[in-house]
Amino acid sequence: MKDPIRDTPLRDPGQSLRESLDDLLLDVAYPWFMTAILAAVTAGMEWWRWWFVSPPVPKTLTFIAVVIVGIASWKWRSVKAEARLIKTGLKGERSTGQLLQSELLPVGYEVFHDCCFDGFNVDHVAIGPGGVFAIETKTRSKPLGDARVTYDGQRVLVNGMEPDRDPVVQARAGASRIRDVLTEYAGFETEVRGVVLFPGWYVESKGKAQTWVLNPKAFISWAQKEPQRLTPEQVRVLAFGLARYIRSTLDA
Repeated sequence: MKDPIRDTPLRDPGQSLRESLDDLLLDVAYPWFMTAILAAVTAGMEWWRWWFVSPPVPKTLTFIAVVIVGIASWKWRSVKAEARLIKTGLKGERSTGQLLQSELLPVGYEVFHDCCFDGFNVDHVAIGPGGVFAIETKTRSKPLGDARVTYDGQRVLVNGMEPDRDPVVQARAGASRIRDVLTEYAGFETEVRGVVLFPGWYVESKGKAQTWVLNPKAFISWAQKEPQRLTPEQVRVLAFGLARYIRSTLDA
């Protein structure tokens, strides 16, 4: 397998502070917290033995330790695998988000990231002259050779295999939710197109279906070739409405 993202994404606003906070919690607070728990448990066991004049029970404690270490090792392996997937997904979302901003902002678009709803989120939303796009980013490691994504307007195949979760259904659901939010917070209805992007993959899309499945660079080209559907004033109103919704979720 190889990394589908060739160029490392640039840094995000406030990323240094976020990394400092993560380092503080993981490298300083967490080890000391666990050390304090271990010290308290050890002291408690010694007081128990002193109070009840209990002899050492190394076999019992060893058995308990073996069980705990086994569970911890299993959890560590599962967390490590999940962390690897999250890291790959994060890299894809950052690179896609930065591409959207650098290519679409200059041509009159507003771009939003990580719009959260109950139980799911929409990775990116682009609002501009060509309309409103609710974008799902699907970052997958690529096998060596001629690996590609194919889309016939209904079904997506990743290197010949159907994904566990249908990304087209997910993109349509995200587009529907964004449309509802814009209607409520911006005051007028507009069509929202669902888009699925596969960073770093060659995507073979047959025709322009209602839901697009592309790689990020192809999406930029398709979006810029769309006829004008929104005026600059409508773009401003819709972007302001979506920003209101996002801030309301942050303040909740």
